[in-house]
Formats: sequence, C-alpha cells, structure tokens
Amino acid sequence: MICPSATRLEDVVVQHLLERPPPLRRARVLGVGGHPYTGKSHLSRAVQAAWPQGRATVLPTESAVLPRATRLEHGIDGCSPAGHDLRRLLTHVTALCDGRAIARREYSWAAGDAPAQKLVPGLGREDLLIIDGTVAAASPIAGQCDLLIVLTPVGEDRWLPLACERDVRERGWDAGAAHIQNTRKAATSAALLASSSLSVSVQIDPVSWTWFLPDCGKCEELVLNFPAQPRVTVPGCKAR
Repeated sequence: MICPSATRLEDVVVQHLLERPPPLRRARVLGVGGHPYTGKSHLSRAVQAAWPQGRATVLPTESAVLPRATRLEHGIDGCSPAGHDLRRLLTHVTALCDGRAIARREYSWAAGDAPAQKLVPGLGREDLLIIDGTVAAASPIAGQCDLLIVLTPVGEDRWLPLACERDVRERGWDAGAAHIQNTRKAATSAALLASSSLSVSVQIDPVSWTWFLPDCGKCEELVLNFPAQPRVTVPGCKAR
C-alpha cells in the first residue's frame, strides 16, 4: 500500500529521537549513512531544519576523509572506513557531545583534500549532532548514535549512472574513475549495512527522489509512526 500523505521522513526521525529517553548529560546523535547519491546530506539538512529544540549541527564525515590522491594510491574508495581518519572523527563526535568546540576540516571536491578548517561550537543536552556520511555506519562511530539511518537505492542499475553523472559534473572525476569508485562505494555501503544490528534501512528512488521504508524491523518504535509501505516525498525534491 502506498500512502501519498505519509509523514515526512525527517519529522518521524525527529519525533523518534525526542521520544527516546535523552542521553545522560550529552546531545542526541543521529547517524545518516549509506550509498553515495541517495540524499544523505539532504536528509541531514532536513532533520537539522526540523529539530524543534536547542541547536542541530551537521558533521560531515568528509571532514575526516583522507586526501583523494592517498585513497587512489592505495585503492581505497571514498566510503571506506580505511579511507577516513576514524580516530579524528570519533574525537570530534565525543568533543561536540561533551560541549567542547572543534576545528573541523572543510573538504574540497575540487582540491581532493581539506585545505580549510571551520570552528564548530560544542553542543548541549537539548541539541542534536547529525553525522552525515557513509562511515556513520562504521564502528566505532555507529556506537555513538542514538539512531542510525542507512540509505540505499531501490535499484542499483538505476542509481549507478546517476551517481556517476553527479561525480563527473560536480566532483571532478572522469567517467571511468567515477564508475569504478561508485561500484566500490556501493559494495562498501552494503557491507557496513550488513554489519550493523542497530540501523534503520531506508530506500531511495534516485529517479523520483522519493523515500521508502519497506522494512524497519530493527527499529520497531520508528515503524509505528508510518502506515504500511509508506511513500515519503522529500521537501525541495520534485518527483517526476
């Protein structure tokens, strides 16, 4: 059954986080992982805008990714935990949740590195930290999350050409490298999802940019907020 008037996904995520007992003396943490080009950053910004109390901060996992040249030299894709400084990322998550400011790296797709930094203020108990990126589903980052959403495409045959097109158009990859990298990233994302016992899997149709939750068996509290087989259209993305 498809329900065109279903609640927005970001509203359900916010409601779920607010209904859970708040963590002891720290901000709540939401992880948004999954495949590239499935709307991780879009969902992160939507939840940030919908958060009704305190402050919501998005921490891109790209702030801890290794330089592109290093990843290419070692044959590591940009979604792999091995392609990130997870110790740095975990330190930043812990610091922000403890109310301490951090200086995070600002990744540049043009440079393939992070030549600049941005100061991010610490968070309080009423605030929300959103970890945006595939390695949000990797240990030990996933263990810091009060809720972990993992996005996957409905069909990889529909998703892969669009993901490659985006990387060529916006991220400076040539077509062949984009295909190789996205194929590797898909395998990495699937492996991280399979290894997680706490995540909620959400599918995205990359053609219509519509979200589906066909199975939320790992998070019964969240599925109770949806009608069966819901369709949730993301604000700002036009279905076609």
